[in-house]
Amino acid sequence: LIFLISINLVLAFDLTTTEKEKSVCPSNTVLFTATVFGTGNFNINYEGSATSFATVVPQGFSLNNEQRVIYIYVTPKLNTAPGRYELNLAVTSGEKKTLNFVVNVENCNQVTITGTQSKELCACNSETYEYNILNAGNYEETYKVEVTGNGAQYVKLSEEQFRLKSKESKKLLAYYNAPCGSAGDYEFNVNIKSLTSNAAASFNSK
Repeated sequence: LIFLISINLVLAFDLTTTEKEKSVCPSNTVLFTATVFGTGNFNINYEGSATSFATVVPQGFSLNNEQRVIYIYVTPKLNTAPGRYELNLAVTSGEKKTLNFVVNVENCNQVTITGTQSKELCACNSETYEYNILNAGNYEETYKVEVTGNGAQYVKLSEEQFRLKSKESKKLLAYYNAPCGSAGDYEFNVNIKSLTSNAAASFNSK
C-alpha cells in the first residue's frame, strides 16, 4: 500500500495559470500562459469556440519533477464577430487536468453615418442630400457605398468607395434627380460597408 501511494504522488502534477480572461481587438494578439509542474510525459490538447484563431505551444513534453510553461496565443481574424469566445486547455499525463480561458473580442471596427433625412421635391427637379461618414473604429478601413430602396435608381453618389483612417470622417453627397411625371413617396437607403471588416451602417432618406 505504501509503494502504491508513492507512485501516485510521483505521477501527480499541477496545472496553474495567473489569468483566465482577456479582451482583444480583431487581428491583435493576446497571450495566456499555463504552468505544468510534475513528472511524466505530457500531451496538450485544446478545444472551444476560440480554437480556430488560437495557437498552443508546446503540445507535448516530458518533465522530471520540474515545471514547463505552455503559451497560448490568441489572434482573432479581422472579420471575427465581437463576442465571448472560450478555449479549454487539457493537459494529460495519466490523469487529465483542464483550464478554461475566455477571450472577449471587442467591437473595434465601427462606422457611423448621419445626414439629411427627408426633403420635398417636385418632378423634374433635383436635390442634394449630404451625409457625414465617420470611422469610429481603431483601424484604417476601406468602405463601399451602395444605395437601395424604391428611389435608388434616381440617386447618384459623389463617391462609391473610399478609405478612412481611425476616427477620420468625410462628407458624402447623394444627388437625387426626380424624373418628370413621377409622383408618390420615394425613399432610399445609403449603405456603408467595410471591405476589410464586418463594420456597416445605413441611413434612410426620402
